[in-house]
Amino acid sequence: MPHLDVVRTSRAVRQFDPEVYQVNYAVSGGGRVTTAGRDAEFHAGQAVLIDTSHPMKATLHTPSHRWTSFVIQLPRVLLPLPEKTVRRLIGVPVPGGQGMGGVFHRWVADLHR
Repeated sequence: MPHLDVVRTSRAVRQFDPEVYQVNYAVSGGGRVTTAGRDAEFHAGQAVLIDTSHPMKATLHTPSHRWTSFVIQLPRVLLPLPEKTVRRLIGVPVPGGQGMGGVFHRWVADLHR
């Protein structure tokens, strides 16, 4: 797809919240995500953390008409992290070039292959 808009409203959160963290990894393409008071652009090779308990808007685009991504859902109860710690990471693109982002990038690239 060349373009996709995704919106999760406050009403949708109230009606159904699976209470998961979503790690969205862009294999190709890019976009913009707005959630938890942040507005950030992300690119291929980056991951973005989303909390389904917060409203979210994302715009995905790619000039090649091909978007590839992985979405990994992790139940919040299995990751008992303090909310203020996680909140600092929500909606912040994590580059896959080095550190833990690099380890994650290689793991996702292997899954993709």
